[in-house]
Order: sequence, then structure tokens, then C-alpha cells
Amino acid sequence: MNRAGALEVSMPTVQPAELWVESGRWVKYGPELLRFKDRHDREFVYGPTHEEVITDIARRELRSYKQLPVNSTRFRANSATRSGRVSASCAHANS
Repeated sequence: MNRAGALEVSMPTVQPAELWVESGRWVKYGPELLRFKDRHDREFVYGPTHEEVITDIARRELRSYKQLPVNSTRFRANSATRSGRVSASCAHANS
């Protein structure tokens, strides 16, 4: 991945609720989304996916089309992970 110019990003499992509210999936997921508050009464979720986080990172970091393309690799946890397999898919955004 280093030769391809990709960066490794560790994704948080606990995510701010604001990202989920903004995407509309706070309501869509309903009671299936694990929600909780911290000691300062801020809402968080145990995020089942990372689309909201990636969108937030892209919105803060990408300021021009000249920064594109962006290489990324996603590792998706699905039912196959119980048997020790993890699927990976590559995404390449072109300008």
C-alpha cells in the first residue's frame, strides 16, 4: 500500500452521534444502533460502519479536486469474519 501512495487510517469504533444524525442514518438504524452518552452527556454510537467517519475526514482534508485521486482500501467485516475471513475491496476516486 505504501508504494501505491495509500495512507493507513485507524477507524474509531465509538463515533459522535452528530455524524449519524447528519447522514440521516441515526433514525434509519432505529433501536438497532447501539447508542450511549458520555459523562458530559454527549451522545455517541458504537458504529457498525465507517462511512460517516470517512465522509467527515474527506470533508475536512480535501479542499480541491487537485488533491484527487485518492486511494483507499476498505476491510469489510461481514458474516464471513466468523470463519476467519475478511474481505477487502479497493476504491479509487478519479478526478
